[in-house]
Amino acid sequence: MDRWLLVHVPTWALFVVFGVLLEVGVVLLLRAYRRRMHPARGNHNEILAVVLSLVVGVYGVLLGFVIVTLWTSFEGAETTVSKEATALAQLARTARSTFDPAEQRVVDDAIRRYVRDLEGTQFPAMERGETPNSGELAAVYDAVARIAPPGDDVRVAAYDEMQSTLSALTEQNRARTEEADGTVPGALKVLVLLGAAATLSCLFLFSLDSALVHGFVLVVVTEVLGQALLLALILEYPFLGSVHAGAGSYGTGILRMIAQ
Repeated sequence: MDRWLLVHVPTWALFVVFGVLLEVGVVLLLRAYRRRMHPARGNHNEILAVVLSLVVGVYGVLLGFVIVTLWTSFEGAETTVSKEATALAQLARTARSTFDPAEQRVVDDAIRRYVRDLEGTQFPAMERGETPNSGELAAVYDAVARIAPPGDDVRVAAYDEMQSTLSALTEQNRARTEEADGTVPGALKVLVLLGAAATLSCLFLFSLDSALVHGFVLVVVTEVLGQALLLALILEYPFLGSVHAGAGSYGTGILRMIAQ
């Protein structure tokens, strides 16, 4: 469901849903509650205050932990993309500094195919919520294997460096695929939602003489919780939806020259 929302609903519409519509729904529920059920009176408020303090304290720590973790993961996804692009550029530079033009073209062609596959297939697939594959990684391996050195020390050193760079490229390719699937376990998602529901429920049960003040408190808390949950949803999938880590790193420097 969360993937479907990010893929099919624009981010601005999600802000409306998690903000305005939730607030309207809470106000309508509060109105019905105050009409049909007598709010808790007297010492019930004291008990609710203790419960609410406990719930808000624990839930605040939990929600903060989730958002910080997801933000770190989102930044990690951008770093993964940058490292993958760096590995590709390093392959091209090593080939150009050591091997002859014909061998350079073999490597450049494989890198060009890899980047075009990323930009034309892999990233669009991830933005649709689909799990990407390794793409043209095998083609890059084949290209490097075709220029295996005959024994020259300089070529051997350059070839070993390219093999090491290929290992780094493979690692970043795998990391990007894993990061595209999200990082929050289902049980933790349920716990976060239950915490939000518990917080709002305690506020519903509070006895306030003024319906306006009661509604204002609920609206403010609902807005904060809604936007925090939306932020967590956006950050969980760093390559999904309209706010995501892009493929811009693959179109800079030597990679742009190769793509032309």
